[in-house]
Amino acid sequence: MFDGQHTVRRAVSRGLFPVLIVACVLVASLLVRPVSLNGLNFAACSYSGAPTVTSINPTSGPTGGGTVVSVVGCGFTGATGVKFGTTAAGFNVIADTLIHTTAPKHVAGTVDITVSNSSGTSATSAGDQFTFVSPWCGAFNMSSVPTTWTAGQTTSFQVTVTNCGTANWIHTGYNEVDLDLHFANNPGGSANQSQWLNSTAFALPADLAAKASVTLTVTFSAPSQGGHEVIEALMIVEHSFWFDQVTSTPQQWAAVAADVTQPATGTWSATIDTSSIPTTWASGQSQTFTVKVTNAGNVTWVHTGYNEVDLDLHFTTMAGGSTQLQSHWLNSMAFALPADVAPAGSATVTVTFTAPTNAGGTLIVEALVIREHSFWFDQVTATPQQWYPVTVTMTPSWSASIDMSTVPTLWKAGEIKAFSVKVTNTGSMTWPSTGYNEVDLDLHFATSSGGSANQANWINSQAFALPADVLPNANVMVPVTFMAADHPGGSLTLEGVMIKEHQFWFDAVTVTPQQWSPITATVVQAAYDMTSAPPAWTAGQTQTFKVTVTNKTTFTWIHTGYNEFDIDLHFTTTPGGSAQQGSWLTSQAFAMPIDLAPGASVSMNVTVTAPSTTGNMFLEAEMIKEHAYWVTDVSAVAVTVS
Repeated sequence: MFDGQHTVRRAVSRGLFPVLIVACVLVASLLVRPVSLNGLNFAACSYSGAPTVTSINPTSGPTGGGTVVSVVGCGFTGATGVKFGTTAAGFNVIADTLIHTTAPKHVAGTVDITVSNSSGTSATSAGDQFTFVSPWCGAFNMSSVPTTWTAGQTTSFQVTVTNCGTANWIHTGYNEVDLDLHFANNPGGSANQSQWLNSTAFALPADLAAKASVTLTVTFSAPSQGGHEVIEALMIVEHSFWFDQVTSTPQQWAAVAADVTQPATGTWSATIDTSSIPTTWASGQSQTFTVKVTNAGNVTWVHTGYNEVDLDLHFTTMAGGSTQLQSHWLNSMAFALPADVAPAGSATVTVTFTAPTNAGGTLIVEALVIREHSFWFDQVTATPQQWYPVTVTMTPSWSASIDMSTVPTLWKAGEIKAFSVKVTNTGSMTWPSTGYNEVDLDLHFATSSGGSANQANWINSQAFALPADVLPNANVMVPVTFMAADHPGGSLTLEGVMIKEHQFWFDAVTVTPQQWSPITATVVQAAYDMTSAPPAWTAGQTQTFKVTVTNKTTFTWIHTGYNEFDIDLHFTTTPGGSAQQGSWLTSQAFAMPIDLAPGASVSMNVTVTAPSTTGNMFLEAEMIKEHAYWVTDVSAVAVTVS
């Protein structure tokens, strides 16, 4: 039984020699016999003209892409392209009857996988259809939701939610998945939050796996205003996103019409004159101005006491009043009225308001009236609108724009490249280019994007000095000599972020605009030729065939010693290399006969034994640096063990 990590030295097959590959041109006529693969007969396939696709496996995958799909058919030799719908995808021709392709990012839905060559494109059919499934998808059964309410009424009922996506829903923690219910003037999901009258989040009782359902008993309250409203359900990943912000198909919100009856208890409504609010600000700046508020309701506003009426001003990244997610608010300051205000009366409030220190760019200053310890006006009065936004521009102290368009996106493991990166000072402070607290450009490979808060996922990090001090609104080209890490490889994030040395990362002091600039970069390590691998095996059968591996890194692979590079061949039910070791059925390591220089290839005969398990599976090749790491690049061949 193998441990999948090579922490214990395994037996390695040796004494193998490179196989001389001789290119031959056959000029005699060949007798072509029907070929069978995975139970399909290709005698009817044309060996000239456009390719034919008969089946694919698997038939679905996430919208984020990355699913390795085996495409079965014929006429694949010389293929020039593979598309999922209209989106091109990377592919590897394994044989004339088999292609491996990787699904690209795509919106949810079903598309045809087509293969093209110089003669044309495969015809579409039911057998080539692939379905992109959103990771975050929720569905609701709202049949138990009451449709008649009185203002302020609280009642309990059941809502059933179904995880129709591919991601597991976590029910606790900072990013838990919750059910949100809200009354609204009309349906429309999170994009319609200005019409929400209230909002309550309900935790799931347990984690919810994909395709599973759970029924929640919720206790929910009607708003204090009446009218013909809707009760809407929508899932949220807390502190991250609403489901309908990342998944548009199928619709992520469900609504039930509800009538809310309200007794005549008075109207709390205000109009606010925001014409004196300044529209240009600097980070942390305080400015004094006046705001005129008018009582448009029928209840006198008291200006002192526990339930006094105040004017609230706040900077926010999204307008929408108190019913908008207040997590978008960057600050909030309440200002007392100078006197009580009777219905139809007005008061002019002199305010000294301070901008936040961790933001910049285009923001909103919003005005809203609140009855302290009781309610925001927009919670009890939806019409007319109770919040008044003003678009402003703020210059942050420490802010940068990093142009990553000149950064290479294709690297070899360990490769060093020289290029320049343009950085622009979008803040209000001059950047010093020398000294203990100089401003530098940091570049790093990472497994995911997220700036300095995501350093746990950084693979490497190099700081590059500016060639000169940079004034506000100025830019400079930073010369860079940067090296890709030896490991891991594959599709990675290459990210730039500015740092004021020994003090702070820019994204630690400026939240908006975003201070890190990511691109997707591919680091290649190895390539394989598995075309000689037999597609058919019997349980426990041993077969010998040829494998060719190419060193795509910038360093030599040593073929002996504690950290030698070996090629591992394993049968698996799920392709994906060492990340899928739980699906491996066998694993055999084979030593290379020679050291392998960068760019060089070696072919070897390997003797591999099939597992005792039968069925359709994959035979996969993956290089390993013993006692160190697996190489990210792999090659898988679909096989059948009978």
